Amino acid sequence: MHLGLFWSSNFTKTIGAYAGLSMFNIIKPKDSFFKADNERAMRFNAHAGLLIDINKVVLISPNGMYMRQAEAQQWIAGTSASINLSGKKDPYRTAVSAGIWIDGGGRNKEVSNDKALNAIITSVGVSFSGIQIGLSYDATVKKDLSKAVKSYGAIEASIIYTGKPLDRKKQYSPLLCPTF
Repeated sequence: MHLGLFWSSNFTKTIGAYAGLSMFNIIKPKDSFFKADNERAMRFNAHAGLLIDINKVVLISPNGMYMRQAEAQQWIAGTSASINLSGKKDPYRTAVSAGIWIDGGGRNKEVSNDKALNAIITSVGVSFSGIQIGLSYDATVKKDLSKAVKSYGAIEASIIYTGKPLDRKKQYSPLLCPTF
C-alpha cells in the first residue's frame, strides 16, 4: 500500500508552486526470492518546485526532491527553463527546454553522512501539440559509484502526452501540471 498527497497553486498569472509527499510500502510487504523472505522498508518521498513565467517567453522551474528508505537517502535539486516558441496566445504549446540538477545523498549509514555529490543530471527536450520528448544524461561524478555502475553515467529518454483542457475556453489545464 502506498499513499501520496500533491498540492499545486497559481499565486499570480506568472508564479505557481507545487509540492508533494508520498509514502511507499506502508504495510511492509515481503519479497520472496529464492525462498528467502525480505521485508521492504517504508520509503518516504518529498518534492517541491516553483514555476516562474517571464512574460510568456521563458518558463523557469527550480525544483527539488528528497527520498529516504531505511538507511539510504537521496536528494536532487536544480532547475529547468523552457523557451516559448508558439507565441503569447498559446504559450508553451511549442517549446524547447533544458535543465540541470545535482544528485547527492548516501546509500548507507557510513555514506549518508557524506554530503558529496553523486551525479550531475542534464536534460533537453521539445514540446509540441501536447507531446513532450526529452533526453537526459546522469553524469556520475563520485568515483565509488562510477565503479559500481561500470560507467560514467546513464542516458534516459521520455515521451509525455498532456491532454487538452477540459474547458476549451481555458488556456491551461484546470490542474497545474508542472513541466519537467
